[in-house]
Amino acid sequence: SKLKETDERFSSSKNSKIPIWLTCSTCYSCMIMPCIYRLKASTTLSGEATQHQRKSNWGVFGKMGIAFQSISLILETIAHIQKAKFKRKDGNRHLWCNVGLWSFSTYPNYLGEVVFWVGTYVGGISCCTTIMQYCLCSIGVVFILMVMKMNIDILSCHHMRKWGRNDEWLEFRRTHSILGPIRVSTTNEEVLPIYR
Repeated sequence: SKLKETDERFSSSKNSKIPIWLTCSTCYSCMIMPCIYRLKASTTLSGEATQHQRKSNWGVFGKMGIAFQSISLILETIAHIQKAKFKRKDGNRHLWCNVGLWSFSTYPNYLGEVVFWVGTYVGGISCCTTIMQYCLCSIGVVFILMVMKMNIDILSCHHMRKWGRNDEWLEFRRTHSILGPIRVSTTNEEVLPIYR
């Protein structure tokens, strides 16, 4: 009886998650559509080259996209290396990392992730030829920006519970954001004073 009840609860929970899985799968597919359209335009048959010459050419936007992606990968790599080195030092495991890029941005690794997907969007959007293609690419970039914003908010709340009594960390949070010294208000901004 209990086993049957557990199976029914698991089945119900699984079924309720199917729409979420389908939605996320669709949005993740949209994220790579700029790459697909860019590759499709780059492999245009020679007979169609005159018609699609402007689209298949990398142009300014294509080069900008590659530049954004390259910068973002370097940014993420350096951020992860710096944090790993900081955490490996004796006594630093549970301390707030405030060295290198982490002294400039609250989450330089997430900043790199955002820049990468924006670069993907910028690099491929110029190859879109229909409104549907523009919409699919835009859905993808909006989705990943929303996901990153949600993750940053969750992580910020976790850090507030962990270092909320650290005056240095609180001051850094008040004056910095993921973009660096450019302050961007967050949904949990009002939580900061609670830990004073």
